[in-house]
Amino acid sequence: MHDEVKVILDQLPSRPTCTLCELHEEANNPGVPTVWWDESLPPTKGVPILLVLGMNPGIHEDHQNEPFIGPSGQLLKGPYLKGAKLNELASIFLLNSARCWTPSAAPPRRKHYKTCFEHSIVDANNIVRDRRDSQVAWLCCGAAAVDTLSRTLLPKRVNLSSSFRAQSLPFPFVGRTLKGEVGVSEQQHNLFTTYHPAAVLRNPNLIHAVEDHLTLLASFFRGTIPTPSEPTVVPPRAPR
Repeated sequence: MHDEVKVILDQLPSRPTCTLCELHEEANNPGVPTVWWDESLPPTKGVPILLVLGMNPGIHEDHQNEPFIGPSGQLLKGPYLKGAKLNELASIFLLNSARCWTPSAAPPRRKHYKTCFEHSIVDANNIVRDRRDSQVAWLCCGAAAVDTLSRTLLPKRVNLSSSFRAQSLPFPFVGRTLKGEVGVSEQQHNLFTTYHPAAVLRNPNLIHAVEDHLTLLASFFRGTIPTPSEPTVVPPRAPR
């Protein structure tokens, strides 16, 4: 393994001793870590970075202490990321808004996201800290990820449907430690959003919208993303 890659991975630990909320009490593996997807580009300097943010670990992830390895993960890594060839365009990291499994498939509460997402900010800081020449994009999968990131990192909260109209939204990222200490100076990241793979498993028709979202994300990394242009205004003419 390249030394530069190992340095990053060593800074993305699981957090099995985290007791900041009660979710750790039911989890087999509290604090499921952020991981680099090894079928994407290696996280070396100058390589674009994609941070894929989900909701929280499912039962498969809880047992194996790794995000996105169950049915949703298979859909994410296959039709989502490989389908758009994003693994050939960026170094991809997988992380969650909350780090612990929740019993009975109950979604985490707002207080859990608020606490856990600080771990994700620390991880993101460690990933981008020495890569200021790299493009960085976040892909929020689902409403919980969009809500958590926007409440924490954007000037105002956005929901999933409104985020679809603001793909590639730039925002300033200021990394920090769990103690609140600033980790890196302000850096521009771009926000992309799509449906969570679990939603597509429930409603396969959503995959068409996902394809559009991820095609746009791939265009961002290729430098071919369309930009709005000023309309050409044609003055009205009176009929002859």
